[in-house]
Amino acid sequence: MAAEALDALGYADETDWGLVMHESPVEPELLPRLDDVCVVVILAAEQSGWIRLPMFIAVRVKGAAPEWRAGVVAQPERPAWRYLTLLLSTGGVAVHDLDHGASRGLLQNAENRGVTVDISILLDRMDEPTLAVLLGLAVGTIFGVAAQRSSFCLRAATVEFARGQVGPKVAVWLLAFSTALIWVQTAQALGLFRASDARMMAVAGSWSGAAIGGLMFGAGMVLARGCSGRLLVLAATGNLRSVISGLIFAVVAQMALHGWLAPLRQALAALWVTPGGRNVDLLATLSLPPWAGLGIGIAATGVALGIAWRNRIDARVLVFASGVGFAVALGWVLTFSLSQVAFEPVAVTSATFSGPSAATLMFFLTPNPELSFDIGLVPGVFLGAFLAAAWAGELKLQGFEGEGQMRRSMAGAALMGFGAMLAGGCAIGAGVTGGSIFVATAWAALLSMWVGAVLTDFLVDQVGAKVRQ
Repeated sequence: MAAEALDALGYADETDWGLVMHESPVEPELLPRLDDVCVVVILAAEQSGWIRLPMFIAVRVKGAAPEWRAGVVAQPERPAWRYLTLLLSTGGVAVHDLDHGASRGLLQNAENRGVTVDISILLDRMDEPTLAVLLGLAVGTIFGVAAQRSSFCLRAATVEFARGQVGPKVAVWLLAFSTALIWVQTAQALGLFRASDARMMAVAGSWSGAAIGGLMFGAGMVLARGCSGRLLVLAATGNLRSVISGLIFAVVAQMALHGWLAPLRQALAALWVTPGGRNVDLLATLSLPPWAGLGIGIAATGVALGIAWRNRIDARVLVFASGVGFAVALGWVLTFSLSQVAFEPVAVTSATFSGPSAATLMFFLTPNPELSFDIGLVPGVFLGAFLAAAWAGELKLQGFEGEGQMRRSMAGAALMGFGAMLAGGCAIGAGVTGGSIFVATAWAALLSMWVGAVLTDFLVDQVGAKVRQ
């Protein structure tokens, strides 16, 4: 039990013959649940004879109402401590399903829990990893349809802005971003989601990574003629250039995460990190009230609609642009809801394409891949974009226009792959998903992406074009 805890917290590696301690703690990719850590500490103290504590467990047998019993419920195939839930706060709720040995509603304070999406009924029919994949598939499909029909793309918006225009591309991007703020902040106000539980908020962020990685990503998406999300959408419509660029993006992202480029990424990210082991909440730092995020989203939506009206953008495009924001909020709500009832720790996340692209690539290259929300997200976006393009008659095979464009796209994809992992997310993951919960480094990364894209377009496509003439 203690060995599992030290392993999960990054202090050691558990082996068949004991623990191998780390010289210094290693931050785990997925932090263990607080309630699991509490259970380990209390039970270790009891086993050591330091305390004596009666345990009470809510037992639910299918077809019967929950019944409170005293004692410990153990099954041979699982450690007994996993079946114990301590009521650490007044109003805490704990229900365990003995048929599956899986948690159904872990420690939550009734006052803070609010309204939640109950997906425990789905866990009675499938295991948690499978459900996570299906949730990712659903969110990805919605995102893919919305992004394809609205032509949502940060690269297109930045290029339009760099050339002195505030037109339809800027309007679509701003509307998707602002409606994501509205949907997410409303969900949080209703208690459907807690930003503090999101992984990108719960772990330390990197200011240096956001700045350097954001500049690299911005430059890369201009060279590749699309951000990572846009490349995935275009690949689904038959764009072979996007297929090649997307594969390079995923390979480089994996190299930056766990491969040869990981030491460089870690060194750059460590130059300047947020204090206290957590990221910075912009709203709290600026002492703004909780409703300020929703207010900012509404104001930005008004600006976006004004630009759209001036450019006479079709209402259907605007609806699909807002659908991008809705998909981001849906991802937050569904992964949060799953994390509340899952037996194993579940990352609270939403739409992003740096880590998930690398994870999806490794899913097809490793013998025993792990299932997760990310594994369903990328295929879902591809499926949604394909169906939307097929419905509109926009499926068409396209390739590179020449050798020069191929080199440019490949270099841009590589820059995006490393930049996204360094910045803590891509144009969607940091720019929209992270921005929607006001993660400070996500906003810094988004600003750097705009700067990098505008400078690259100016130097390469504007000044460079004149020089070549």
